Amino acid sequence: MSYLKRMFITNLIVCLCYTILFSVLLFVFTSKTTSTEIDNRAQATVSQIATYVDGCISKALDTSVLINTNPYIRAYANESEPDYLNRISVRDFLLYSIGYLPGRESIVGITHENDNSVITNDSSMYTGVFANTLGITVSELETLKAEAKAGGNNSIHYIISNDNEKSILTMLICEHSAYKQPLYIFLGFKMEELVSNHSDDMQLLITVDDELLYATPGAPDDLKTAIVSGDMPKTYRIFTRNSEANFLGNLTYYSAMSKTLYRQKLTDNYIFISVIFAGLLALTLSLVYLITKKTYAPIVGLLDAIDVTRPDKHNNEIDYLKNKFLSLAQQNEQLSTELDQYKEPLEEAFLKDLLYGNLSDAAMREKLRQYGPLPSTGRFITAVAEISDSKALLESTPENSIGVLGRTITGMFCDYFFGYDYFRILKLSPDKYALIASIKGLEDFKRDLRRFLLKTSENTGISLFASLGTEVSDMRRLSESFSVALNVAENRIYSMQNQMLCTPDDVSGFMGGNVYYPFDTEAAIIENAACGNIEALHQQTRMLISVNFMHKPFSAEQFSQFIFMFTSTFNRIFSALNKKCSDIFPEDMVIYLELKSCRDPGELLEKINSLLDQIAGSAQTQMTSMDSHSRTAMLAFIENNYKNDISLLDLADHMNFSAVHTSRLFKALVGQNFKEYLTHFRYEKAKELIHEQPNIKIKDLAAAVGCSSTAILSRCFVKYTGMSVGQYIKNARKQ
Repeated sequence: MSYLKRMFITNLIVCLCYTILFSVLLFVFTSKTTSTEIDNRAQATVSQIATYVDGCISKALDTSVLINTNPYIRAYANESEPDYLNRISVRDFLLYSIGYLPGRESIVGITHENDNSVITNDSSMYTGVFANTLGITVSELETLKAEAKAGGNNSIHYIISNDNEKSILTMLICEHSAYKQPLYIFLGFKMEELVSNHSDDMQLLITVDDELLYATPGAPDDLKTAIVSGDMPKTYRIFTRNSEANFLGNLTYYSAMSKTLYRQKLTDNYIFISVIFAGLLALTLSLVYLITKKTYAPIVGLLDAIDVTRPDKHNNEIDYLKNKFLSLAQQNEQLSTELDQYKEPLEEAFLKDLLYGNLSDAAMREKLRQYGPLPSTGRFITAVAEISDSKALLESTPENSIGVLGRTITGMFCDYFFGYDYFRILKLSPDKYALIASIKGLEDFKRDLRRFLLKTSENTGISLFASLGTEVSDMRRLSESFSVALNVAENRIYSMQNQMLCTPDDVSGFMGGNVYYPFDTEAAIIENAACGNIEALHQQTRMLISVNFMHKPFSAEQFSQFIFMFTSTFNRIFSALNKKCSDIFPEDMVIYLELKSCRDPGELLEKINSLLDQIAGSAQTQMTSMDSHSRTAMLAFIENNYKNDISLLDLADHMNFSAVHTSRLFKALVGQNFKEYLTHFRYEKAKELIHEQPNIKIKDLAAAVGCSSTAILSRCFVKYTGMSVGQYIKNARKQ
């Protein structure tokens, strides 16, 4: 799985867990808060109604006491047949006493055993009319009177009118201990007033001595039965309150709400929580996207750094990077090993160029800086060491052991001259070696070199002899010392061929009669001419003229011999370039005659350099033509394949070059590295498409120019225009 996808899923799961946990906690808290609020409101309503009803009944009892102590009432109760005036006095008193009762529609009625009518605060009415006012039948009223009479003094009995419009709570008090006849006092209250504060969505029930006294109209029968039986149904939430007064302890108040309705009360809160949850989900997705994008940004940077624009979505980018970095580490280790292996050969090549004078002053300074440990100043000397009777020794040595012989000789030199500040030995051929040493004194070095040659001959049986060059004060002048050493080596056979160490003084008498023109120097001249290295050519020709003619007397024969040898060199140069003399010079020109016409070494040097300049210029033109062909081929490859996912390796395969050589050649010929040129080329092509198709989508535009993502294309536009690709398209549409 892609690391980006796995990271997104991980972040999403974490954020969703936190979101769900927070939502659950919020849901529980809100539900608990809402439930508590509903419960408290219902309990408060029940308590308020109970307190109000208890207060009404208490006031009714106080009114009953007031009635019992009134003389008119006493006279009325003691008469066997109350007269009209007594009735009027009782009614007036009742009209006065009604003010103590709660509610404006409270009803007070008095009758006794022998009276068929009831005196109320409004008027006297027959028992049937009074029963009808209370919303009950006469038989129910008579039954209530009988129960009150049987109950004794001050006994309270209740009855409820179930008429919705005349819902009256009736209390009957029977008093007869102080009167001749039993006295019945009726007190009635409108239930609408008693339960006016009760919520419409809850059922109110009142019981007395485990009997249902009152229930809200429409209350379910199963609820009424459950309240009376005490078996509360699980489908309801029940809130209860007993009467607080001692004499009213037989009253119990209930408020009931169905759980379905109770849950409906929470619906608004559920919706509110759902909206919050949806918002949290949206916020979670945004946070997950931002967190993933921010966390993945370094991965994108690393992938871009290693030029991976389209990683496989089925693979893990981290694993890919680990493998890539492990591969790079292995490559670096391999390169480091190769560098260690080739460091010495590279230094050896540099020293050979230094000895043969192949380097200009600028190139020499650059190389000396590149090989930092090399001492550039001091006193230096060179020598040429050769194996005595090398032909016989090499013929007797197996072919696969010649390299071992060379390594043995170089190892002996290095071991013996280990204490020198600087010492190098270069293999020029199987039997010839060049020595370079920094010295403190010439005589000390000669003594050490002579002792080494003797010791080697005694211990190994390998006879070596050495030809010493002159001492120079700068490493950049080693070619002068080496030229003298080569000249000494060529001339030693005429005088001191059996001497192990030969110095310039030993052969000074023979050096003037021979032309100094080493084969190695000629090979270097041919190579530099073929490469168009004019400055190195001038260095080498100046050195040859100087050694042969500037510091010693010379004859006409030597002069002619030198011209003949250099003419041969010109012919070898033409062969290396695969050209004829007439391809560069006029057909009627003969190089030997041109050189022969020179009157002195100075003129000869000038003529040789002039001819070599023309040859080197022709070589440079030929190389430029090849470079032009390579440049055209590389740019054509990009032109034809920029829409694809190409890299420097693809270009190297196309050109049949190595990746390193392709990179260097591309930078040299184009002036930019491959990635920079490809990025700018795609940017230019994208601009052309935008102006041709202003309504093109960014995704299609990126695919059309070979960008693996819109982000890469946008970075190109920001780099070259300072604005995103979207903004550039908008500007193009406006134009």
